[in-house]
Amino acid sequence: MISRVIAISGGHPHLLQLLGSHLIEHEEEDPDGVIDSQDLYTSLDRICYEDRGSVYGSMLHNLEIYGKLDPLLTLFGLSSTSPTGIVNRGFPTRIDRSSAQSLMEAADLSWFVSNNILRPTEADAYGLVDEFLRVRILLGRAESEHER
Repeated sequence: MISRVIAISGGHPHLLQLLGSHLIEHEEEDPDGVIDSQDLYTSLDRICYEDRGSVYGSMLHNLEIYGKLDPLLTLFGLSSTSPTGIVNRGFPTRIDRSSAQSLMEAADLSWFVSNNILRPTEADAYGLVDEFLRVRILLGRAESEHER
C-alpha cells in the first residue's frame, strides 16, 4: 500500500500528506485495523469527487468545451512509454516533450501549459500539474465503462 501511495503522489510532499490524511480519516471512520486498497480507493474517490470535485468538474468541462480532453488522453498514452522504450505506467506523469510535440498541435500543448494542466519539468519532458486530475479522469472512465 505504501508503494501505491508514493507512486500516486509522485512523492510530492503535499500530495503525500493529502492522500495520507484521507487514508487515516477513512480508516478511523470504518476501522478494520488495516489500511488496504479499499481505503485507498475510497480516499481517492473522496479527493476526486468531493474535496476537489468542483475544481475537476470545471477543468473537465473546459477540456470538453475547448476540445482538449481527447488530446490530453493522447498525452496520457505517451506517458506510458518513453522514446527509449522504458515503461512508465505510474505516477508522476512524465511525457516526453519531443514525442508530444511530434504528435500534438503546438496550440494544444500551449493551451495545456497556459491553463496549468501541464508544466515543463525538464528540458525534455512535461509533467502533469495535478496528479489527482489523472486519477479523476481514470476513475471517471472506469465508472463509465462499468455502467456499460
